[in-house]
Amino acid sequence: MIQSKIAFLTEMGFMGKVPANHPNMRTEFAWMYALDADHFNIHMLDELRGYEHVFVIFPKGKTFLSSEGST
Repeated sequence: MIQSKIAFLTEMGFMGKVPANHPNMRTEFAWMYALDADHFNIHMLDELRGYEHVFVIFPKGKTFLSSEGST
């Protein structure tokens, strides 16, 4: 089975994969784990290369980041 390269971008500061034993396995962490996705901070968008799918979880309350005009 061929697996897609998937990335998540959020306001969180860590990079890498979410481990199965994550102490706070909320919905967004469960998605990242289930999809074997890599996580990056949202401000690293311009540096991402080689991913087939990129999911962006926009932070609440930050008006300079929005889905308008996103490509």
